[in-house]
Amino acid sequence: MQFRLPSPLFFLTTQQRLSPTACKLDSATTHTCPDFSTLARGRRMRAVRRLLFLLLTVALPSPAQNALPVAVVPPKLAIPTYELRLTGNLNAAQTASLSTRVGGLVSGMNVDVGDQVQTGDILLTLDPTIEQHRLQQAKATTAAAQADYEEKARLVKEAERLTKTNHLPMNELTLRQAALATSSALLDAAKAEQQAQAVRVNWHALKAPFSGVISQKFTETGEWVTPGTAVLQLVSIDTVYLDVQVPQVRFNRITPQTRVNVKPDTHPNLMVTGRIGAIVPVSNSGTRTFQVRVMMDNTEMQLLPGTSATAEFQFTQSDEPALLIPKDALLRGPDGSYSVFIVTEADGKTIAQRRRLELGEESNGSVVVKDGLQTGDLVVIRGNEILRHGQAVNILSDR
Repeated sequence: MQFRLPSPLFFLTTQQRLSPTACKLDSATTHTCPDFSTLARGRRMRAVRRLLFLLLTVALPSPAQNALPVAVVPPKLAIPTYELRLTGNLNAAQTASLSTRVGGLVSGMNVDVGDQVQTGDILLTLDPTIEQHRLQQAKATTAAAQADYEEKARLVKEAERLTKTNHLPMNELTLRQAALATSSALLDAAKAEQQAQAVRVNWHALKAPFSGVISQKFTETGEWVTPGTAVLQLVSIDTVYLDVQVPQVRFNRITPQTRVNVKPDTHPNLMVTGRIGAIVPVSNSGTRTFQVRVMMDNTEMQLLPGTSATAEFQFTQSDEPALLIPKDALLRGPDGSYSVFIVTEADGKTIAQRRRLELGEESNGSVVVKDGLQTGDLVVIRGNEILRHGQAVNILSDR
């Protein structure tokens, strides 16, 4: 056996072998200097081939892993319900600019902005001194009229007794009865004037016509006010309403029984149940809409008049049931069409088949299927993004 000494390049590192010095070291031997650029490219190619092999080994599943786990649901046969969201501004059911019935000097202001008041609370008082004196005068007049009436009544009784014994002519009885009637009328007039004056005195106290909150104040103690001039603004917030403009195509579906919820923008996580308070059967020719008023109870003071809110109407388009599937099951094709995967059995295997659908309107997270499915089909709702037609699947059990 002939032993051949290795080239001096054998004892060099890779970096040294790729350097010009290695060529000089090898020049004393019969070996020739290799093409170092070719060697480098070769090593890189071998490294790339090894990396591709490793990636393919990891990426390619074994036959036992080809069945893709999916979640399925059958189509649901039900009457579709639709949701319509419209925005508007919340308004107080009652708002009043309060004014006094008589003019006078403000002697007492019992409320301030933001105060909550109840029906009948005294909000403001005017100086009633002059009117109180007139009331006392009216009471005195009434007392005098009452005394005169009682005296006239006594005289009539006396005349009736005397005429029975012929001690007094009938003409005198008649005169006394006429005087009694006049006195009675004067007494009634005095009583009416006294009551009217008492009312005028009461008008010097401004009372709350309904329960609510004082939102504005326009006068202060010591100012002179006149009838018809607003002194306070009172807002009732126990009940609020939301006016929205509904598209005219929904006119035949909005009824007083339509379910509606209101979500105020001030409380995004709050949902308040409302009721249809009014439907205005007049369409706006410019916007093709009609007005609907939604009423809401606000006893907990969570709805703020003047802020925006969204009304969510829920109604049915028809009374006929339809097939409904979740929107998560839908796959959109390049041509804009929609399809789903259904799970079937073929040759003893559970596979996925793609079905093209004809869809209707959306219905609260679901969509109406007009054609392409039957009630017994199993529709893939999870795992459908990476499915292929005819691919084996494994149905996940419900948990």
